Amino acid sequence: MEFVHRLSKKARRRILDVMLSRRPLRELAEILEVTPAAIAKYKSGATHPSDEVLIRLFENASDSEVEELVEIAIDDLIEALDSLCNYARSKGVSCRWDCICTSDSEGESDEMHRDT
Repeated sequence: MEFVHRLSKKARRRILDVMLSRRPLRELAEILEVTPAAIAKYKSGATHPSDEVLIRLFENASDSEVEELVEIAIDDLIEALDSLCNYARSKGVSCRWDCICTSDSEGESDEMHRDT
């Protein structure tokens, strides 16, 4: 699950929130092999779940939870790639992954296309 390393702190908190919405904090702490205090710190934003904790989250999620977690992860990764593509455009660099970008440098298009 290499993708978890690339998730933002915001996405990590959102993923944790999904899991906490369906089980008590102490139960989740036990599943994740962390203390309840660690979960509370994740929730408050004082720290964020490590890659290993995120992997355990995914591995212990129900099918419906996995669907939500994957959606959060994909949205986060696309947002990061979109930001990078827009930065590249602002520097006059062509980005071959424009297909994932939501807007061009003029901010006028959200069409899906890929430069070749």
